[in-house]
Amino acid sequence: LNNDSQTVAYYQTKVEVTDGDTTEVVAGTYKSGSPGEAEQLSESGLDSFGPNGEALLTATFAADTDFEPEVTVDLELISGEGLAQEEGSAQALNRSVGESGRQCGTCFIAPEDVEQANSVRAQSVRYQVSQVGPGENLDFFVITTFQTVTAQRILTDAQTEHCLIFAELDNGTPVISEQTALAIAEGFDSDNPFQEGDNGIYEDTRARYGSEWVLNGGRDGDERVVLLFLSSDSIGGTGLFGFFNPADERSKESNESSNEAEMLYVNADRAESDLYDVLGTIAHEFSHLIIFNQKIARNGEFPDGAVSENAVLDEGLAVLNEELSGFSYTGTDGGNFFLLSAVSKLLEDGLNRTYFQFGGQLSDYGAGYLFWRYIHDQAGIEAIHSMTTSTSVGRANVEAVLGVPFAETFRNYTQAVALNGRDGLEPELEFTNLDLFGDCISTNGTEFNLQGLQGIRSVSLPGTLTTSLPIQPWGTEFYDATGGDGSALTWRAQGSSIVTGVVPLSNAE
Repeated sequence: LNNDSQTVAYYQTKVEVTDGDTTEVVAGTYKSGSPGEAEQLSESGLDSFGPNGEALLTATFAADTDFEPEVTVDLELISGEGLAQEEGSAQALNRSVGESGRQCGTCFIAPEDVEQANSVRAQSVRYQVSQVGPGENLDFFVITTFQTVTAQRILTDAQTEHCLIFAELDNGTPVISEQTALAIAEGFDSDNPFQEGDNGIYEDTRARYGSEWVLNGGRDGDERVVLLFLSSDSIGGTGLFGFFNPADERSKESNESSNEAEMLYVNADRAESDLYDVLGTIAHEFSHLIIFNQKIARNGEFPDGAVSENAVLDEGLAVLNEELSGFSYTGTDGGNFFLLSAVSKLLEDGLNRTYFQFGGQLSDYGAGYLFWRYIHDQAGIEAIHSMTTSTSVGRANVEAVLGVPFAETFRNYTQAVALNGRDGLEPELEFTNLDLFGDCISTNGTEFNLQGLQGIRSVSLPGTLTTSLPIQPWGTEFYDATGGDGSALTWRAQGSSIVTGVVPLSNAE
């Protein structure tokens, strides 16, 4: 059932009673729709498909909600006489999550974490972040480790414009030096060394996505963003680069674990001499701070009924901001390890996935990023700005801004991923300057061999192919069809909320 108690998928069972009154119940697979309904039919095709033809066939489960069960979809391909030959099966989808998959901790902060934090936070912690002067100390609560740490403010008001920098004290010494803090402040405030132009990460990110809470100085009365640098032990491990905690935007009266400031937490161990990782992390986490304000905080109003952005889309926007801020696939000293890892895992896993459910896997970050990269390339950053600054969220927000049914946009997106590297495509099936094939190396020396989207099945025509495949909510199955005898090609899927597509590629007429 969905949120309106409507049946969106069902399964049938077979009950057999044998001698001795033994009862056997065999459950079938989920079907989309409701029992007794006439199953909907989605059909696409070509007028003719020649001997040298090739076409991409797609079937997407355009689910009403993100958490519907997978459905088994009956698929049929017809072109000419006889039986079509499916050449092997799609590659197995191997999902994995490693330590590097936790680069951002924002979406791992659960409501129960906040409740636990409220019960353990020391009452002696001070909260007036903006009133702390350079060289003075302040205690902060770190929700990822449930620790209270003492940090020292580094740099004077004259040395920063848009940030206040605090560093955890380790045996009395800040975990980053004043020199490093100055370089980070410059990259955030005014001059990002990894991007052309004279702007820092602060202005560029706000131009793309909107503003964090700055009205009347925000939660702490100071328009500057607090950057808190922590040791790996205090933040939650070497694999956690940084995070934004939404609880900090609440008052202490409503949330005991709040540090009452617009602030980001950054792993000081990532503040290497070239600052690539640390500034890339700040670009990522600053996006979360902005999106939270646009959707939930709304400059301190926190209206009833405000809804958070879908986590996959939220993380995708943050990764996109990394790329747009200069932390991309390639660079003078290598590319963005996290971006390359996320995209590589998505391509390996394939797109038959619970697309808009965030589970903390690297491919979840890749799924969100690659979708937004497609929207960016098709509609421009202005359209994304309209989406991020809208109080709406999710697929409905994308549909409203683009003026195109989301299922159509998403189908084109999945086809663009599958066809990346092909020439002669329609404009709506292309990315701009994005190659999902080839060798890349990250700044830490890790080598990546991108091989495009995996999991595409192959079928040789002429003939008929009839099969049933499980498809996840907003997952997509692909076939690469070749051959043919000049007959028409028909590609159909039986089941509600299934969207099919056919893209002719070569000599298909």
